[in-house]
Amino acid sequence: MKKLNKTDQLFQKFRITGGFAEYFYENRGAVCINNKWAYIDQNGDIVIQPEYEAAKIFCENSAAVMKNGKWGWIDNLGNKVIDFQYEKVLGFSEARAAVYQNNKAGVIDNQGKIIVPFEYDEIGVFNEGLAPVKKGDLWGFINQNGEIVIDIKWNRPKILLDMLYYMSFTEGLACVQVNGKWGFINTKGEMVVEPVYDSVYPFSEGLAAVCNDMKFGFIDKTGKQVIPLNLFAGLLFSEGLGGFIGQNMKWGFLDPTGKVIIEPLYEQVHPFGSGIASAKLNGKWGYLDTNGKFLVEPKFDMSFGVFDNVTCAVLNGKRQYMTGDGKILFVEP
Repeated sequence: MKKLNKTDQLFQKFRITGGFAEYFYENRGAVCINNKWAYIDQNGDIVIQPEYEAAKIFCENSAAVMKNGKWGWIDNLGNKVIDFQYEKVLGFSEARAAVYQNNKAGVIDNQGKIIVPFEYDEIGVFNEGLAPVKKGDLWGFINQNGEIVIDIKWNRPKILLDMLYYMSFTEGLACVQVNGKWGFINTKGEMVVEPVYDSVYPFSEGLAAVCNDMKFGFIDKTGKQVIPLNLFAGLLFSEGLGGFIGQNMKWGFLDPTGKVIIEPLYEQVHPFGSGIASAKLNGKWGYLDTNGKFLVEPKFDMSFGVFDNVTCAVLNGKRQYMTGDGKILFVEP
């Protein structure tokens, strides 16, 4: 498997917070067969049999799966590595995973040892050695030993309750909210981009999308506006391109200088992965290359984006895995 660049790693960590398996990773993809979850490899062959009630993507050579209403972990051959005992879990990141019992969150290591007791209301994904933790309505950060290194004092609006990656560190900075405005702190808890924005996205490839008065642009890590706030939306940069909404209220892609590389023609897009991005046109999803040419014409009802040159899409109510150029690997029965 190819070595992941920092942006790929960032997206992988975002995706493990997102619930059930929708992405192919570490040569495994989750598929549903007769209401049970299994895993296929990159040839489309079933390598872990359908026996689970729910499944997440593989991360760090293991995947969280559910049996009898409880979550545990298996390895890439399907062997159980951590008992089925948790109400809710996130995937492993930096050999740590958030787990829940009795509606409280703790942290285990990849051997199943409890590192952080069940004392938090919520815990996010470890990234760059830190993870966000929540007590009551406030957030702070712990290190991999469970020690609080940034005080629990930061707010987060309810609209973002399911978006744990907002509170994770990326490229040395994390989004925080102060008095209803967003800025960025460093790993010491120091404010390095003042909280002056209505909303922000995490940093990726040195840039972060920010918004004021319903207009988006991009800043660098000093807070300088690199791309002025004259867009109607912005996405994370990935592989040198960032999604944006132009004056016509359609999505396209621009480069880090603000130059439009792919004209805004699409109803929706996902970030680039493996040189390919999914884009929605006339109500259907297809797959673009970095020049804006469709490698796979729009025909899918839903797309989950491309990762490691494999994507999951829905056609006629059935999920299927395929390569970014359209080679079918597996269609769920």
